[in-house]
Amino acid sequence: RDGWIGGDQGLILKYKGGSGTSVELPAIEETVIPVDYQLLQNYPNPFNPETTIQFNIQKSSPVSLAIYDISGSLIKTLSLNRKWDAGTHALTWNGMDENNRPVASGVYLYRIQIDTFTQTKRCLLLK
Repeated sequence: RDGWIGGDQGLILKYKGGSGTSVELPAIEETVIPVDYQLLQNYPNPFNPETTIQFNIQKSSPVSLAIYDISGSLIKTLSLNRKWDAGTHALTWNGMDENNRPVASGVYLYRIQIDTFTQTKRCLLLK
């Protein structure tokens, strides 16, 4: 019997007349394009001293992402109209303000703007 058997990590086995011969093919990298814009919950949360904020974008777009205190005052801009390719991306906030000074413990808001899409989430800095 002749045939093929697919294995993991791009390994394919070809059977011919009862003997097996392995043929290794290069792995194919897949890029997953999100179907929508999305701001994900930061992690870790609560955090100290830094946290990661992920977002998904469906097409190459300028992205603004900023941190605000609970009263709505701007604390830190992580991305200001920077053009990002479609996909999932991450930025890190180190708990510092625009002047590179550490901010106090508390609840902070992070807000993303992509085209006409805007979303805000909360994070908690505990020292």
